[in-house]
Order: sequence, then structure tokens, then C-alpha cells
Amino acid sequence: MAKRNFQLTYEQVIELQGAEQDTRSTLELRRLQAVRLYGTGAAVNTVQTVVGTSERTVRRWVQQNLEQGVAGLKPGWTGQ
Repeated sequence: MAKRNFQLTYEQVIELQGAEQDTRSTLELRRLQAVRLYGTGAAVNTVQTVVGTSERTVRRWVQQNLEQGVAGLKPGWTGQ
């Protein structure tokens, strides 16, 4: 099994929790929660169960967070 190379700092966890409280988008909330859980050591299958998505999607959201920070977890579709 591969070793996890993604670990959130305390400050990053606080930032994600704040964004979770501020968002009105359920999709964004799922993304924020997935990254926070994964980044604090939760097993991938636990994260999948909590947010209801695939392992591949969880890893994609983590990568987006690494590249763009919390802003990278906002949904791109605006409904227009």
C-alpha cells in the first residue's frame, strides 16, 4: 500500500472548516469535507462513505486543493 503524501497543517484544517461553515453549496461542502478528512488521516474508504464519491474523485479534489487551495474546490458550474 502506498504511503500517503498529503497531510494538512492545523491552519489548513481551520481554513477548510471555516469554508465549510461559509458555503451554501452542497457540492463545495462535500469537496471541502473530503479534503479535510483525507488530509487529517481518514482512510480513503471512510472518506468515500462520508461524502458519497469514488476514490478517484477524492484524489482529484485533493490534487485541486494542492494546486489552487480552497478556491480550487469551488464548483465550476454556475447554473447559467
